[in-house]
Amino acid sequence: MAEIDRWLSMLCSQYNYFWADRFNWYEQNRSPINACQESLSPT
Repeated sequence: MAEIDRWLSMLCSQYNYFWADRFNWYEQNRSPINACQESLSPT
């Protein structure tokens, strides 16, 4: 049983690491503008 707990702990750690990495990538690459300006919209 201890072996399964160790594996689950490692998987949980890896999942959390990749989740944080993905979130950090999103924060670094997202645009501060959430919509196009009206002057750029087709008339």
